[in-house]
Amino acid sequence: MSLGDGCLASDWIHITVNSFSCTTDSILLRMATPYSRPPPLHITCVKVHSSQKAVTFIKHENKIIVDTYKVTSLCALTDGDAVYLSIKNGSDPEFEEGHSYIVKNVTISNKYGRRCLFVNKGTIKFRTAPLAISEEAKRAAREALCPPSRPITGEEEDIFSETGYLSLRGQLEKVEVPRMTRTHIPILDLRMKCGSVVHDVSLWREEALNELYVGDIIELSHLKVNGRPDGRAKFDSSNHTTFKLIDRDIQEAVLEIVGVSEMHDKLILLDSHMDEYIVPVHFYAGTIEELANQLPLQLKLRHICGSVLHVEPASVKQVPPDVPRGGSAGVEQVPPDVPCGGSAGVDQVPPDVPSGGSAGVDQVPPDVPSGGSASVDQVPPYVPSGGSADADQGPPDVHSGGSADPNQVHPEDTQDSMDCLF
Repeated sequence: MSLGDGCLASDWIHITVNSFSCTTDSILLRMATPYSRPPPLHITCVKVHSSQKAVTFIKHENKIIVDTYKVTSLCALTDGDAVYLSIKNGSDPEFEEGHSYIVKNVTISNKYGRRCLFVNKGTIKFRTAPLAISEEAKRAAREALCPPSRPITGEEEDIFSETGYLSLRGQLEKVEVPRMTRTHIPILDLRMKCGSVVHDVSLWREEALNELYVGDIIELSHLKVNGRPDGRAKFDSSNHTTFKLIDRDIQEAVLEIVGVSEMHDKLILLDSHMDEYIVPVHFYAGTIEELANQLPLQLKLRHICGSVLHVEPASVKQVPPDVPRGGSAGVEQVPPDVPCGGSAGVDQVPPDVPSGGSAGVDQVPPDVPSGGSASVDQVPPYVPSGGSADADQGPPDVHSGGSADPNQVHPEDTQDSMDCLF
């Protein structure tokens, strides 16, 4: 049943002014609904923001990763008094930043806890002259997109009575393994020391995927107080939370690994000093049995307080670069400026004197090889002195005094030959 103006009977309440009056003496009042159609709005778009948020998450190789994303365009609108948010899926915003509009037939809703303006098929947008908006109204509109987050030390006595967004800086004392809730949302639990007080913090969704380590000094914004049933309060991240790494102490060491263990999706290495180093399982390509069969191992680790960031086999001592292949470190080597077949004690022919000539003798023209004539076959220039063109020469990578023996040891072949599985 309709009572006119496009409204249903269920939207109206009948109030009798006088118990003896008839229904024509009644007043009809419209009931409040979650949605309403206001008169035409004269608004300005103060700021536009594009947001990419993860929608679904999956586990891949023992790590939680984002499966799908959703892009949303948000516009902060104001009429000078009230602030409205326009939310639209995709990267194209509904309004242009800095422009003013008159809009008709829009829907206003508080469904998401904020006053939102929704455009529908019947909406008409008119561009209009700039609307005079105060700086305070513009600030309120910008804060609707990104509310302020008040910095605190974490040592305040009434800290858990706060209702707004808070920012904390501190050093991580404990970092749990990220886990998935029953609704498949990742969560990372931290213990963070702020001054002399330690707080529990839970990071949700994308923020839970940050690589964090014990000892990291970090800053988190837009945290919300969460009072728990056990009486202990903690901090939760929000949709506005940002993460900033302030300091991280990365150490590098070559260690002798004497033991291996596997626990809770982590590989634990034990060195010769009985110190433990935690390696994410996705760093390792084999089985723990294969690794154990290669113990003890010399490994080079980059780590933060025992949490390994990078691992590789430790390099083996190389053959000194000044020892030619086939030679030895105990044999006096021919200086590099002594030609093959010569010696350091013999005066060498100056480099500008062709072979077979002397500095005091008129030289044969450059097109006639020294010591010969134009009609005599000359030794090609690539034949070392003391050799001949028809003799099999050693390959260019075989040093003088060596050979092309396949058993020759090359410096690059002296790398550790173990089949390390990292």
